[in-house]
Amino acid sequence: MYPNIIVVQIDGRDFGSFSEKHGFEKPNDDKALNLMNACAIKVLENFSDVIFAYGFTDEYSFVLKKEITFYQRRARSYKQSIQYLFVEAGVFWKVRKGGERDS
Repeated sequence: MYPNIIVVQIDGRDFGSFSEKHGFEKPNDDKALNLMNACAIKVLENFSDVIFAYGFTDEYSFVLKKEITFYQRRARSYKQSIQYLFVEAGVFWKVRKGGERDS
């Protein structure tokens, strides 16, 4: 990686259990991949300083501009904000698709 950039990585901790609960097929269920991609798109739409996002296994990473000054370049603040948006986008995925919300 280039010096002075910030990479925020979100780990899909226990995504296997989530996948089992919702009947996702392993290793690459289209519904699961589409869900994670939709969450990443939500982050990209809301953070103009994110220039690149990529997913690998149950993780998603976001690369931020080198010139960013928002949050005084505090990586922890970026991580919290990006994680919040990513999770928020996924929490109500069934509601947006016409299903019932999980309890």
